[in-house]
Amino acid sequence: MKDHQVQDLGHLVKTTPLKKGEIREYVDLTLNKNLDELTVKLLLKLKELYFKRKLKVPKGRKQMRPAKKRYIIGLNEVLKHLQAGNLTCVILATNLEKVEQEKGIDDLVSQIAEICRKNKIPLIYSLNRYRLGCAAKYKG
Repeated sequence: MKDHQVQDLGHLVKTTPLKKGEIREYVDLTLNKNLDELTVKLLLKLKELYFKRKLKVPKGRKQMRPAKKRYIIGLNEVLKHLQAGNLTCVILATNLEKVEQEKGIDDLVSQIAEICRKNKIPLIYSLNRYRLGCAAKYKG
């Protein structure tokens, strides 16, 4: 992990309560600071595991296949992998933009929520869009 040090994202956890306008109506979960902290820790651990696997190559061998991503980023990608049955948990931001047209963000979020409930996959609403994006993006 020396080459790809994962930065501490504790500053992404908001210490003040969310404003009323920051939480969309699709959120059906009670939000708190502890949930945000645990979400950031989970994403850091997944990122750490990804980079360990990516950097771990047996002596004298090339890496046979690329390291498997530990998590998927983006609503369309999440929906595609949910439909294929490849996901075990979904984390969504609490303040996604409102786009009500066909195949807009609201439609994607409702499809994701429906598939998660149908397949009994945990659906977690945590962090806002910016903080979740910063915690989840790959650096390397």
